[in-house]
Amino acid sequence: MKPLLFKVPSIDDRSFRVEQDDLPHFYGKLHFHPEIQLTLIQQGEGTLIAGDRIDRFRRYDMLLLGANLPHVLRSDPDYFQPHSTLRSTLVSILFRPEPLEMSVLGLPETRHLKELLQESRQGVRFRCP
Repeated sequence: MKPLLFKVPSIDDRSFRVEQDDLPHFYGKLHFHPEIQLTLIQQGEGTLIAGDRIDRFRRYDMLLLGANLPHVLRSDPDYFQPHSTLRSTLVSILFRPEPLEMSVLGLPETRHLKELLQESRQGVRFRCP
């Protein structure tokens, strides 16, 4: 499956964008974008595909997806059933890596953050109990 380039809507020159999704199911197409994406799953369960990694996602998982990393959140089949009352909600912060690299990541105190962002190239999932 070929990933689609997703253009994150931009209305001005802000450094980051916050998006809230509240849908019957998540956007189910493999896609990528030049922004780094930090996402909190508020409701929903399914399969996460990020690069060459396949994993499960669930409520309260946090995802850190690197720039240009192909990814998709595939909601479980129950979310597509007629008359389903299930919801898929998340909040994401999308930001370009360049401004961050030129400012904050140049500081010695942020070397661990720089390492974490390097790991995000493969996708990172934080699981809350």
